[in-house]
Amino acid sequence: MCFSTPSAFDSLITGKLSVAQPLIAKIKLVDALQPANGSEFDYCAALVRKNADGTGAIVYGSTTTSILKTLLVEAAKKQAEAEKATEDNSKLAQEARESIPRSRCLLPLSMVRSSWFPRKRGADSAT
Repeated sequence: MCFSTPSAFDSLITGKLSVAQPLIAKIKLVDALQPANGSEFDYCAALVRKNADGTGAIVYGSTTTSILKTLLVEAAKKQAEAEKATEDNSKLAQEARESIPRSRCLLPLSMVRSSWFPRKRGADSAT
């Protein structure tokens, strides 16, 4: 993903990513995970190791601008792909609804009469 202007990149950070659903809601930011003073981002990168018991542990943190920009661009790509897939699915669903001829639409259950269907033998044997 290429950003035509710095403001496009900034709007990504201050817009969608700043309000995105977090993978882990809250963690304590130790010194190694604090964004650098004077950094253009309020982000840091974390290297997470998978432990043998299935948990994870942050083993390294970085505020290097090039690493952050790479991660931010990747996040933007994934978010754009997800939004496009959702949009495409919505369009397909709408096209499917529009392509069904009205004469083939099903009746609502409230309009179906029980007299239209024969009763099974023995269904009223309790009466």
